[in-house]
Amino acid sequence: METRKCRIAAGIYLICIGLVYGTVSGPVELLPVIADALENNLEKIRTWRGSAEYTYSIGINMEDDHLFHEKGKESIDFLLDLEHEYYRNAGVFTAHEQWINELPKAKRTSWREEAVVVGKTLYWLLPFSEDPNAAQAPRTLLIKRHESNYRGVKGEFFNPHAVIKGMVDDLPSQFRGRYERFSKNLADPLLREIHVSRENNRITVYLAWPDTNEGIFGLTEETHIFDASKAFALIESRMKNALQEEIWQVSYTVFEGIFLPIKISYYSEDRSTGYSKTESEVTIRTEMLNEVLEENERSITLCKMGLRKGDYIVDYTKGGLHYPWDPDTSDLK
Repeated sequence: METRKCRIAAGIYLICIGLVYGTVSGPVELLPVIADALENNLEKIRTWRGSAEYTYSIGINMEDDHLFHEKGKESIDFLLDLEHEYYRNAGVFTAHEQWINELPKAKRTSWREEAVVVGKTLYWLLPFSEDPNAAQAPRTLLIKRHESNYRGVKGEFFNPHAVIKGMVDDLPSQFRGRYERFSKNLADPLLREIHVSRENNRITVYLAWPDTNEGIFGLTEETHIFDASKAFALIESRMKNALQEEIWQVSYTVFEGIFLPIKISYYSEDRSTGYSKTESEVTIRTEMLNEVLEENERSITLCKMGLRKGDYIVDYTKGGLHYPWDPDTSDLK
């Protein structure tokens, strides 16, 4: 009789848990373990130098129902110093095409761009041609506030640390928060289901929650896959609802005890505001990690970036101030 009562009590408890949390199943105690591992691996990166090969394809339905399409390839050299908030990119587009409704709009090869971030300021030399046979229009350097949070493989410049951080996004805080609520029997009204499963070193976390935006998006589902043999690194992530889809796939290598990506693939489709589709892939080769940089390695030299006397600077930190650059009189040599 006592055994039967215990089973009934356990059944009632599980029903209550389902009503409060949605469906919770599997070894959910792994959630804070994964959260800690994701953050610890990222925090070990202090400086990072390497190169990358980046390919992308973008399709956007414009307001006039025309389809804009762009694709390209870029070779990139990068240098990061996270402690000093310094990031540098030097990229060469080996291919770049744009067209609207299948009509060619632009086709370029051997175009170069440079970007340097110091603190909260981005210095971005817009793509320009170094072909001596091409018309040499004035080059333009944008100075603007740096926005560090972006989704996808490349924003205004390539920052592999920010890519990983953006890919992981809020998973550490979300996993800890949800596990804490489960542990304290607190309600989580937004969650419909969470399921954790493990097969050897492969851990899968499935999350689902209902739409809170008047039913526009429908059920949102996320599936995140981690590899316990690689410090619980995120190897695949999928999000899907009625209007959006996003997929990440990542391969890693160990470099001086830290798991670093060697290949990242990204796909997104969005119908929530018109229509857009993005596919991109980057392969990364690490050359240096966590060596101390000399101060001159963190400097900004506009001549070395490719700016010439008479080229233009547009400074949005000063209200969009637009002026020709003169290395003899400018503070930014």
